[in-house]
Amino acid sequence: KYVSTENNRKPPIDGMGANFSVMAGTNLHWAGLRPITLYGNYFRANGAYKQFDGTNENFGLHGQIKLFENVHERGRSVSWGWGGIDVTSGVEYGRLSLNLTDTLFNKILLTDDKTGPAIEATSAGVFSADMRVWSVPLEVTTNVRLFYVLSLYGGVGYDWQFGGTNKLNMSLNSKLLGTAPQLDDKVDVGTAKITATENVSPTSGKLRALVGVQANLAFVRVFTHLNVMPDRGLLGVVAGVRLAF
Repeated sequence: KYVSTENNRKPPIDGMGANFSVMAGTNLHWAGLRPITLYGNYFRANGAYKQFDGTNENFGLHGQIKLFENVHERGRSVSWGWGGIDVTSGVEYGRLSLNLTDTLFNKILLTDDKTGPAIEATSAGVFSADMRVWSVPLEVTTNVRLFYVLSLYGGVGYDWQFGGTNKLNMSLNSKLLGTAPQLDDKVDVGTAKITATENVSPTSGKLRALVGVQANLAFVRVFTHLNVMPDRGLLGVVAGVRLAF
């Protein structure tokens, strides 16, 4: 979700990651406000990935209002039913931090041939990234129920990112070794020092589409859906389990 505006540079889209959250909520039927549901989510975890230690944290508060619910109730049938239109919004916070805890190895090719000459760099030092964002999501979705067991849903959403930052700090000392098919041993070609700092604000927001499926099993709802940002080629898969009482 971060884009550097300097010289219109954008990061390459060639990675993937996971995010988790625990969610709980209540419908306000007990307060005479049946169309409204309130819920929150929270998750925090520390872990390691390759040479990095990291922290992943997110939380949010949301509200959802159901429109045309009465139409849905009158049109209920055994084989299918329309779930009306759901409008959801709230506030969300997400943070991901990474810190280098071991040596970092890179192989720099000197030609287009992967088996040709190259420089191997073994680096140690400081490499840290801290990414934080505050956002207000807005989703408009609808769903169709099939035989009370399966629900198909989809819609559009927009995430307005009104705060946060992406900080990068790098100070690495690297030992460089040259390799080539004609060489029996690696050659010491010297050392390098790499330093960089970056501080980038999040983009103002992005439009996305979502489509998903939910299995309705007694008091358990198992769901998964796909988020798509076509302008940047980003895909996000969401899966989870809800308990309904």
